[in-house]
Amino acid sequence: MMARTARCFAVTVVLMQMFYFCQSLREGDQGVCLEHYKSVWPRLAHNSIRTEKDETGSVGVALVCCYKYLYDSDTDRCVPTCNKCINGTCIDADTCVCETPLTLVNGTCTAPTCTNCDHGECTAPDVCKCHPGYIRSEGTCKKFCDKACIGGQCVGYNKCKCHDGFMLDPKDPFKCIPCDGNHELKCSVKCHHGYCLPPTDCTCVPRKKSSIFQL
Repeated sequence: MMARTARCFAVTVVLMQMFYFCQSLREGDQGVCLEHYKSVWPRLAHNSIRTEKDETGSVGVALVCCYKYLYDSDTDRCVPTCNKCINGTCIDADTCVCETPLTLVNGTCTAPTCTNCDHGECTAPDVCKCHPGYIRSEGTCKKFCDKACIGGQCVGYNKCKCHDGFMLDPKDPFKCIPCDGNHELKCSVKCHHGYCLPPTDCTCVPRKKSSIFQL
């Protein structure tokens, strides 16, 4: 690893005020470039590291901030610049990044927009992350059950609806069992030969007269 070197320059200006420019850049750091110069002294705020020879004689080599980088005296390094980086962070030359969930739009970090994202969070343009207790289904966030509905389907948070011909197990609200003798079958569609044929397309209702009836 190359050791840091520093060179300070004093310049006499109007009113004999003295201004000092000091820089200690390191070759290979982000935003640091090499610059060749002909004069005996490099430009102000440049760090002369060595002298080379070319066809015209001695040429000085200095460390300078690359194009699209500026020297920051507080951090003693070259920092990148961006043409536009509102609400974001310029991490490289004209490279702006946004914090999640903001997205970069024309140089500005803005909140993403989604459609049908009730009960959810828009994490990216048209990307909706549903809140706990909800699941993305048919373009919206819908409530779901903590456990799978055996023999049925979840129609609300921890609410199971049994398939036709089944009823909820009194001991397990997430399990559907075939209709017992205390329930009759009611067909949701036309039954073959005019009778309800269990368990196809039938739902359980409290028994009244018979477990099978004619439509």
